[in-house]
Amino acid sequence: GQFGPKGLRIVKVPEHTAIIRDMRERILRGDYYEAIADWLNDNGVSPGVHVKNGKWTGKLVEDNLRDPI
Repeated sequence: GQFGPKGLRIVKVPEHTAIIRDMRERILRGDYYEAIADWLNDNGVSPGVHVKNGKWTGKLVEDNLRDPI
């Protein structure tokens, strides 16, 4: 598919909305992507089943927040 593996289904998960908003607020106040990744990992927030190492990285945070979807 254009935005991931063929057959990937995208769904809004309402309970994750607050986390995404917190990530956005942290960027707006000047936090680095790596610091946000550390915060997510420290709080046990899963990056999802498609992330091989099971941990947030700065690049993954950046990609997530810049995703056009």
